[in-house]
Amino acid sequence: MKLRSFCMSRNVSYCESYSNDLMFHKFYELENRNHETIIAVPDGCIDIQFFWKGSECKAVVCGSYLQGEISLTSSYDRCFGVKFNLGVFPEVFTKRIPDLANHRIDLNDLLLAEDFFRYIREDDAFEVKISNFKTCFRYLEQKETDRLTSYILQSLTAQTGSCYITALVSETGYGHRHTNNVFKKNIGLTIKKCASILRIQEALERMTNEHEVCLQQENEYSQSFHELGYYDQSHFIHEFKKFTLHTPNDCVKQADRIRFV
Repeated sequence: MKLRSFCMSRNVSYCESYSNDLMFHKFYELENRNHETIIAVPDGCIDIQFFWKGSECKAVVCGSYLQGEISLTSSYDRCFGVKFNLGVFPEVFTKRIPDLANHRIDLNDLLLAEDFFRYIREDDAFEVKISNFKTCFRYLEQKETDRLTSYILQSLTAQTGSCYITALVSETGYGHRHTNNVFKKNIGLTIKKCASILRIQEALERMTNEHEVCLQQENEYSQSFHELGYYDQSHFIHEFKKFTLHTPNDCVKQADRIRFV
């Protein structure tokens, strides 16, 4: 599944490159010199983001938002971002995993960021930024995930969040509280929240084609809410608005103006 992290105006310049490896999900860059409002859509992943505005440079580690929020990218001219795969964390971030969800931490608080800014400059081409980031990042190791967390995460991902969590936890042979605590310690999210995020991501996947927003008509998407694990259409619309700050019908009406990326 190609995760979508932003809802933005089509006037905002945006490019992305998906990465076929175990650590990175995608690289992306956007230019927003008019500082149009960009909505961050929860995707369950952590990002490293580099921001530029005039002479100001900033680098942060971003945990997943828990609901739709105005993105920090709205306040800067340009952002280059690196999204890790769901459940993947560099070893150096391990102790801060529970703090990352819904928060932004200065990269210097976790590791020295000067090298990143020496390698990654605002005026570099997008492909050069990607190459330089990988060069600078090569010494950081991926945190190993315990078997219980891996099993829950793989099950949630395989079913795109549309599963009965009680039954899923029962399959592990552990109690719900223990399983949830272990999962949150390693992922930064509760099992229920992770499932909700995966469901909305699957909804966005179904409502877009591979290249650009192509939202279906309301009578078409409303027939598939049960497949996505929602109780009814009202539940689906409520969750969709919670995570995107738009109703599905709003998105249909504004499909020529906004896009999910």
